[in-house]
Amino acid sequence: MRKVLTFTFIFAGTISCVFIFNIVLYSLMPAYKHFLSGMVSDDNIPVVTVTEQPIEYENPDTENVQAETEMKPASYYKITYIDNDSVALDDKPAQKEPVIVDKQYHEDCGTGKGYWVITYDDGTTEIE
Repeated sequence: MRKVLTFTFIFAGTISCVFIFNIVLYSLMPAYKHFLSGMVSDDNIPVVTVTEQPIEYENPDTENVQAETEMKPASYYKITYIDNDSVALDDKPAQKEPVIVDKQYHEDCGTGKGYWVITYDDGTTEIE
């Protein structure tokens, strides 16, 4: 029993000291006060506005009401066929894909890794 009582007093004393320490920091240090107020204030909290307009309730007796079907015009159900003519999608002629002429491997100094220098038939080079 004595151990439980000692633990309770030590635990309660520690919590009280931390609480009092926070109050002292809050009252003496403006930076700590600004930090805590910034942590507490949140502008993204949803707000509910209360209005004085009366609420109109619907008739709860909906058992006797028949379901109304949506009537569509007769032209809605007519099937029309579209003439499928081929249409040119690109007005530009297709460019041919460049062909690789030369591929050389170059090693970086001391890293053990390297890169490829690729030369194409049109004279362009690419590093990979």
